[in-house]
Amino acid sequence: MVGGRIAKLFDVGDFDPHSGGFERYLSSCEFDLAPNERALAVAVSSGFDGAATVFAVIEWHLGQYRVVFNRMVGQGRIEFGTLKLELWGRIWEKVKDPKSEYYGMYECVWRPHRYRVTEYLWRNGKYIKAGSYRTRKAYDPSDISQTSLLVNARSDKENGVANR
Repeated sequence: MVGGRIAKLFDVGDFDPHSGGFERYLSSCEFDLAPNERALAVAVSSGFDGAATVFAVIEWHLGQYRVVFNRMVGQGRIEFGTLKLELWGRIWEKVKDPKSEYYGMYECVWRPHRYRVTEYLWRNGKYIKAGSYRTRKAYDPSDISQTSLLVNARSDKENGVANR
């Protein structure tokens, strides 16, 4: 909406053509894509049982709205920083404890998981993958996905490996 009027309509299928048809709006926020450049981020729950999260970043560019980033991950979130974003996505692993009755089966989607955090940098009008790491700790999916979009005002020094 711009000035109380609909400026552009997007369908979840624009962000995730493989969505399960059970999408639920989670959140949206406006953030600084770059100095003097704003964008809108949207998070939608998807994937039949709601365990997937679809993200899109929309920018106004040359007189039109365009999607400059979209990804689907398991129970994830995005943390926005200056000229970058970090996408958190659940890692899908098998139960490794031979004493467990679920040994060898995939973990329940609602149990704690480790996450792959992938950093993307904003360069020349698009997000470029800069690298990723795997969290050492397993997190409860609700702790990660309950705040699906997080605008982070911390400095790069504070965002160091020690906080991961």
